[in-house]
Amino acid sequence: MPRWDTLTMERSEALRRHVERARQWSGQPVFVDSHVHLDRYSEVKVGALVGRARAAGVRLLLAVSTDLSSSLRTLALCRRWPEALPAVGVHPLAMETATEADLARLEA
Repeated sequence: MPRWDTLTMERSEALRRHVERARQWSGQPVFVDSHVHLDRYSEVKVGALVGRARAAGVRLLLAVSTDLSSSLRTLALCRRWPEALPAVGVHPLAMETATEADLARLEA
């Protein structure tokens, strides 16, 4: 199986576990924000955003990244807020500026 397919399956399994955990918390259908760039905001604003999401019944936030620096910031934020599931990587439009070292660091 190609490497990216394996990674996709692993991420899908992680998302399934998060959804199950969220369902156990509430016993209700799980609402997911499927695309949010948490890395673009200060920690104070992220905290407020997560709080508003909770209040609205959103149990999971898929925090997406576009390059190495946004991926590292996203990972740090997701450690602080367990509702946020990181999706790290390099957006196709950012591949021109990504270095081999960036890609290696993301794989680590």
